[in-house]
Amino acid sequence: MEEEEKFILRPIISASDKEFRSKIGEVVWLKMKSASFRNDGYKCQGCGFEPYDVPPEKVLDVHLVEENLEDPEESIVRTTCMFCHIIEHADAAISGGYVELVNSHFSQGELVNICRNGALSSHIEMSDIRYLKKALPEYLEELNSGRALEGKIKFVFTEKFLNGLNH
Repeated sequence: MEEEEKFILRPIISASDKEFRSKIGEVVWLKMKSASFRNDGYKCQGCGFEPYDVPPEKVLDVHLVEENLEDPEESIVRTTCMFCHIIEHADAAISGGYVELVNSHFSQGELVNICRNGALSSHIEMSDIRYLKKALPEYLEELNSGRALEGKIKFVFTEKFLNGLNH
C-alpha cells in the first residue's frame, strides 16, 4: 500500500469552495464537511489547531482539494482552520488585504500559530520573521505562472484579517 503524501501548508491558488458548494448544494456540502471533520479528528490539517473551547464549526472549515466532477461527494476535501484556509486561497488573501509576505525559518503552519497566539511582533523583534519588500501583486503573478519559489515566501496575517475573525 502506498503511503499517503503528507500535506504541507503553503500559499497556493485553489478553486473556489463557494462555487463548488453552490454546485453540489448545501445538504451534500454539510455532509462532506461533517465527514471531513470526523475523518480529520476535528483538527486543522495545516497547522494542527484543535478547538477545545469553541464549537468546531466556528473555527474550522473545509477546503476543496480536488473536485470529482462525476461524483461530487467523492471529491477530496480537507479540514482547515480559518487561517490555513485563507492561505490555500492566496489570491483572495492578497486581494482582501489579509496577509503580508515574510521569510522565516518557521513553517507556514508554525507562522499561523504564532499569529493566532499574538506573538508575531516578538518574533519580528528577534528577527525570526522578516517582512519582504516584494509587492503582493508581483507575488500573486508568480503564483499564477508557477514561478513562485515554493516554501520560500510565507504569509502572516494583517490586523484586518485578525480583527475580522473576532466579529
